[in-house]
Amino acid sequence: MSIFLKVLYPNDNGPRLYEDVPMLRHSDIWRAVDRLANEHGFSASGLARRAGLDPTTFNKSKRSTPSGRLRWPNTESLSKALEATGASLDEFLAIKDELNKLKKSYVSKFDDAIPTTKVARYYQLEQKIEALINFDLAKHIPLAE
Repeated sequence: MSIFLKVLYPNDNGPRLYEDVPMLRHSDIWRAVDRLANEHGFSASGLARRAGLDPTTFNKSKRSTPSGRLRWPNTESLSKALEATGASLDEFLAIKDELNKLKKSYVSKFDDAIPTTKVARYYQLEQKIEALINFDLAKHIPLAE
């Protein structure tokens, strides 16, 4: 669940994707936590212990409620995990750049297979769906203090 602002511009072949402006998704944050742990030789529980947190803080079972509501790690937990590993916030968020590059790599593949207008429509629909999901998520995510 993320918002990708699709900026489209017209050309002779129809609208083209100009720029993606990514925001963070629930799965991106947790993937980054898992990657941070893995890159430093820890399990999710091991990373939490190393950061002085409850060992279950980053467990997969804690990432959503039994009813399916998504749980996000709090900023204090993330900050402690970064401090415990010596990683920077830029390193932690690099996974978002990788995802953005992957999505961009598919634009030309889609363009080769289907008309550009349909490619643009696909990205517009994706953005609208993700915006709705993020709007709903925003109600449950506290602001950093």
